[in-house]
Amino acid sequence: MTPARLVPRGPAVPTAATVGLFVPLAAIDRHLQATGGPGIIPFELAGSVGSDAIFARWGEAGRPWAIASLVLDFPFLAAYTTLNLIVVERLRQRAASHGHRLLALLARPVAALQIVAGASDAIENAALFVVVARRGDPDRAALARRAARTKFAALGVGWAYAATCCGPESSAASERFSAAIVAPCLSPAAGRAVGGTASTCSKTNAGLSQRATSGPLVRS
Repeated sequence: MTPARLVPRGPAVPTAATVGLFVPLAAIDRHLQATGGPGIIPFELAGSVGSDAIFARWGEAGRPWAIASLVLDFPFLAAYTTLNLIVVERLRQRAASHGHRLLALLARPVAALQIVAGASDAIENAALFVVVARRGDPDRAALARRAARTKFAALGVGWAYAATCCGPESSAASERFSAAIVAPCLSPAAGRAVGGTASTCSKTNAGLSQRATSGPLVRS
């Protein structure tokens, strides 16, 4: 289903689902932190070495909470990805109605990156399931880290796009956005080095991302 077909249905259901799932995920994170270790996001980004240290800090008490977080994250990623697609499509329509043609054209690759973010989140979860089940797996932890970096980089592009669309002087900003953010993230190098290029994209758009709201285009 295309973003244009999602928009008439409105953001109410995916927004409610995203918020409704975020609340228990946040509660689970607090339980993980209560074991003396960090929450789930540092675990996602820990890689082959750091994941063992985090898992040791969680201990057996944290293992069921980590599993619960990963299970709940599957419907959460479906909800926030749907919401992000709706938001991007509405921003595209707004840009088109205001005559910002470049911003409207950029909506399609930005929407594609939101799908990439959701798919990367699913890969990350699957890899971390193996890490938790085996009480450590360096290869799967490294895969999870690459997927998490890709996810956050793709979401960062969405945040930057939202900030650009909603900010003043959108026409000039759209050219800078295209040159500095979208082009590097969609270059052939991104396909060859998911972890490295995704991390670079994330750093590149960090400044613009801070301007965007933490509402629709989020994932934690």
